Amino acid sequence: MPKTPRFQPTSLGAPGARAIEIVAFPDVQLLDVAGPLHVFATANDTVAALRVDAARRMLVETRLPVKRIARRCGFGSEETMRRLFLRLLATTPQGYRARFAA
Repeated sequence: MPKTPRFQPTSLGAPGARAIEIVAFPDVQLLDVAGPLHVFATANDTVAALRVDAARRMLVETRLPVKRIARRCGFGSEETMRRLFLRLLATTPQGYRARFAA
């Protein structure tokens, strides 16, 4: 029987960011949300947070347009991505990129 992963909070490079990392698979970071550690109640919340995390990374690491990042990360539209960024990170994708992109 496979070992059940345990979750452990860890801090990331972004100021004030918290993450949940699977201890059994330390190379995989699942979630990155602003503020205190969140426990997501539904599968939809978890999927939304995973998409925001993927988009957050692409915003910082690439110069792709926000619309293309939204599509690649599985958001229904750029507006859906913007709403989730506001809800989970308290900023827009453009604002996140402006603050954290090198």
